[in-house]
Amino acid sequence: MVAQVALLALWLGAAAPATAGGFEHPTNGTRALGRGGAFTAMANDLTAMDYNPAGLLHNKGWQIMLSNNFTDFKLKFTPTTAAGRINPVENDAGPFLLAPVFGVSTDILHPDVRVALGVYGPSAYGRSTYPVDWDRLDEEPGAFPHRYMLTETDIMLVYYTASVAWQPFDMWGVGLSL
Repeated sequence: MVAQVALLALWLGAAAPATAGGFEHPTNGTRALGRGGAFTAMANDLTAMDYNPAGLLHNKGWQIMLSNNFTDFKLKFTPTTAAGRINPVENDAGPFLLAPVFGVSTDILHPDVRVALGVYGPSAYGRSTYPVDWDRLDEEPGAFPHRYMLTETDIMLVYYTASVAWQPFDMWGVGLSL
């Protein structure tokens, strides 16, 4: 028993420090964010165009939604090479406006049919710039190990969406988003 405890202590003591990276923006919509992204079954606002278009049936009359996320993401990391750690690298891309959520819906055609038009995008950070001095690369090849990763991006995805939801029975509905 003592040998097992000593072996376990040795194994735990020899563990290397954990390193990780990345940052995830939460999902679109305040209610979905409050539920940790578990919103598909309860989707009852205009973000239902994305989660579950049948959820549009929860609304009556005209509905308009405008939502947005804004971020200034400063990720700084220290690359590690075979020779050890070198100078830290920082994302200096500046502020980024994430794809907004805009939608309008109505049941003007029929009380059991709801139509919606919207524009939204994934809640993702699409801008990064990790500087590489390409002129100095020949002089100091080890100074920019991050040159092998994606050093610059500027992307915004936008989904134009038309949705329709129909409720033929009181407790059952179906929806479709294109």
